[in-house]
Amino acid sequence: MTKLSPRPVAVLLLLWLGFCASSCGHLARRGQGLQPEERLAQVDALLSQRQDPDQLEQALIVIDEALLDIGDDPRLLARLALAHHAQGYGHAGAEPPPVRLFEAGREVAWRCIYEDPAFAGVLTSTGGQINAEAAQRIGDDHGRCLLWLVANWTRWLSLRDPAGLAIDLQPLQVLADRAVELNTGHRRAQALGLAGLSRALAPPSMSPDLEQARGLMLRAVDQDPDNLSLRVDLAQYVYGAVDDRVSFRETLQAVLDIPVETGDRWTLENKRAHQRARELLEKAD
Repeated sequence: MTKLSPRPVAVLLLLWLGFCASSCGHLARRGQGLQPEERLAQVDALLSQRQDPDQLEQALIVIDEALLDIGDDPRLLARLALAHHAQGYGHAGAEPPPVRLFEAGREVAWRCIYEDPAFAGVLTSTGGQINAEAAQRIGDDHGRCLLWLVANWTRWLSLRDPAGLAIDLQPLQVLADRAVELNTGHRRAQALGLAGLSRALAPPSMSPDLEQARGLMLRAVDQDPDNLSLRVDLAQYVYGAVDDRVSFRETLQAVLDIPVETGDRWTLENKRAHQRARELLEKAD
């Protein structure tokens, strides 16, 4: 067996000690860092600038460090699911593909909701079947996780073959309805839009209730007119499906007439909504 000379051994030892000192110092600094509420404020500040990929990446780093410190706090997991949705929807690219990012966001949100013992218990009793009774057990503390579960799940389904949606749509619709009940303000509007989208995504063979989907989506737009993705979903998945060409074009043109910075909260998603609106109008010509 070849022996290492004393000099290389000494160099390796110094490198190892340096690595330990750096890692231990990092862990110590993290352990003595911000309180949970301060961390959440830091994450929210970064996520509010999520149209900048660097700010979004920094948010992911801060969330990961906070999760190491304080565990699976539903407030952190909801923000992590939001971040994955922002990557997949707002920063859609070829690598990693959006479908994988939506999968990641969905799994994070499930991880959060399973932390709710009431929900986990009833789900065990139903053999894993998600029905209205199980959804009602999801409490207020997990409402934001539920919202981003539904958001990532619907976008994931929108990219997949409609023939394989049957197993997902019923539980998704149940959870979307519960998200409407648990959220308020702009988040409730988003949940209404997603509840409508979950109905509209059903393929023709499943007889989608497009009138119900339309009603939910119009309520969503009325409650949060600044979220332009709600309008594009309405045009693409309802007006397009029923071949209402006038409403289709008017709705998409209205999206393009509204600046992406409207309301500020949805700047990233509104940029994507503008892109989708232009593409849909070009295909219709």
